[in-house]
Amino acid sequence: MKWTVQSFDITTAFLRGKSDDRELAMEAPRELRDLMGMGPEHVCLLKGNAYGRVDAPLLFYKEFRKRLENVGFTAHPLDSCLFLLRNKNNPQQLDGILGTHVDDGIGGGNQNFEKALEQLQKTLPFGTREFRKFKFTGLDIEQLPDHSIRVNQSRYVHKINPINIPKIRRATPESPITDLELHQLRGLCGSLQYAAVHSRPDIATKVACLQKGIPKATVETLLEGNRVLTEAQSHAETSVTVRPIPLADVSFASFGDASFASAKQLTAQQGLFIMSCSPKLAVNETTEFSPIVWHSKQIGRVVRSTLSAEAYVMSTSLDKLTWIRCMWGFIKNPSFKWHAPETALLREHPGLMITDCKSLYDLATKNATPNCQEWRTTIEVMLLKQQSQGHTVCRWVSTAIMLADCLTKPMDATFLTTVLSLGKFRIYDEDLTLKQNSNRKYGVTWINNRI
Repeated sequence: MKWTVQSFDITTAFLRGKSDDRELAMEAPRELRDLMGMGPEHVCLLKGNAYGRVDAPLLFYKEFRKRLENVGFTAHPLDSCLFLLRNKNNPQQLDGILGTHVDDGIGGGNQNFEKALEQLQKTLPFGTREFRKFKFTGLDIEQLPDHSIRVNQSRYVHKINPINIPKIRRATPESPITDLELHQLRGLCGSLQYAAVHSRPDIATKVACLQKGIPKATVETLLEGNRVLTEAQSHAETSVTVRPIPLADVSFASFGDASFASAKQLTAQQGLFIMSCSPKLAVNETTEFSPIVWHSKQIGRVVRSTLSAEAYVMSTSLDKLTWIRCMWGFIKNPSFKWHAPETALLREHPGLMITDCKSLYDLATKNATPNCQEWRTTIEVMLLKQQSQGHTVCRWVSTAIMLADCLTKPMDATFLTTVLSLGKFRIYDEDLTLKQNSNRKYGVTWINNRI
């Protein structure tokens, strides 16, 4: 829409929340008691909100939402912290969009959006308001000349300190860690996790594996934590970029992958990467894309084989993909029937759920009833086919260009970071892909030669 991205925060936000009907007593400090002539048996009645109340954020949110609705915003039914400003004369037209995080806001819009924020500022004064380049909840956000928006955490990552491990400790890597070292390890994991979730999918799996090792951590775990930090800092310029895809062309694709349990890793790991793109991806043409969500985590149940693990991940990716598409559908059109996605999504661009498991692809695309030795997997695939019928298409790609591959196991993430930097992607006909030499080590060259 070529809107200017901007952010703001509310001054003394929690003090502006309205109290509920509960009567809360507060013991006044000595200075206030003396000023008001209070006796030792007197307490104050708290009439408003205050810092320190457990429900202070909720009370402020209720007030914030009320004020936003007064100036024309409406909350998204699937996310109560996302607010939409629709044109009064034509509700099909979106005048602005605003995301909120406690007392911070980020978004953009046209002149009507600016007028609405000016009215909001009269009742909830802004502390700061910034445009095009600013920091928002620890993320460096910058709008580029082509209106794309880059999210980077380079400064944040470089501020993370490694764990100090004396030479004598490094000599015994199998030794258990001390309470102090455990505290430092948890702090390092938390800091790296914040980057992995918001802008660094390339380190997500290594951080997840590091966190798994905390209960039985040794000195080697501390060394591994420092190695992950070094890698994160050496590729600190890796960014997530939201690209200007035409509104009518926005479609979505999910890449789901899994690694089955091994001798080193006794549990199966799932990786998910969802992008917004154009319909060109579905017809094997190059498209610009924007990363929407990704994760790397343990599969939540026992799986008996690689096929069952891959089927579980595809089911998870379809759930998430459907939810995101319903979110987008309502943003575009207030009459979108998000509560009936099976019919509402039929009028949208088809979604893509992409796998590199050929046996799963065959099961999901055959017209006949799937037939394999794992009956639970068979049922799962049949449910997938039914839930995606008519609005989501299953595609297969080589492992060489599976974007979620490095989200399933600790490995070199060069391919993913290269694709993130390019901001373009393409898939190919399944038959053509099978004829190509598409080993993983050729992945970067393979994608560069064809985009």
